[in-house]
Order: sequence, then structure tokens, then C-alpha cells
Amino acid sequence: MFHEPPEDFTRKLRAAEDLAARLQKPDWATQANLNKLRDYTREALDFVRSQRLTFKRKRQDALEVVEQHLDRIHDLGTLDARWRLESVFFALRVARTGRGSVAA
Repeated sequence: MFHEPPEDFTRKLRAAEDLAARLQKPDWATQANLNKLRDYTREALDFVRSQRLTFKRKRQDALEVVEQHLDRIHDLGTLDARWRLESVFFALRVARTGRGSVAA
């Protein structure tokens, strides 16, 4: 039987969404914050892979897209990084809700 993710998972993904949005601002664009976002993503992906959740495949695909985008960010100050972080923000929302779609 499939179930909705626990509140703790949802809360962490909301924090990751918030961090992805803040990383687009110059005063938040630090390597430490980017690493924290990567940690949130890895933890969420491990959790989704190990559970029987509603919309599991969609959540997992969204988190894998987030991981790919984060791996391609090298310099936080560039326009490309801001574009990728915006994509990360929306992919994290899909991972949290299980609704919507994500483009790789």
C-alpha cells in the first residue's frame, strides 16, 4: 500500500525549496549553502527510494533532476547557475507534492 510522505520529509523539502530560492540572491550564494542543498537532496532521494510513496516515480525523477542540476553548478554567480537553481526550486516542489512535471 502506498502512503503520503511523513511531515518531516515534507518540512525538509520545503527548507530545500527555500534554500534553492535564496541561493539565487548574491548574499546567500555560498558554497556551504550549495553543499547543504546537495545534502538535503541526497537525503530525500535515499528516503524516496526506500519507501512506498504515492507518486514515487515522479518524486524520484524530480530529485534526480535536482541532483543533475546541482552537479552542473560550478560558479554560483553566473546566469547559468541562477537558471539551474530556478529549475531546482520547481523540481523540489514536484518532489514534495508529487504533482507536476520536470524537464531534465
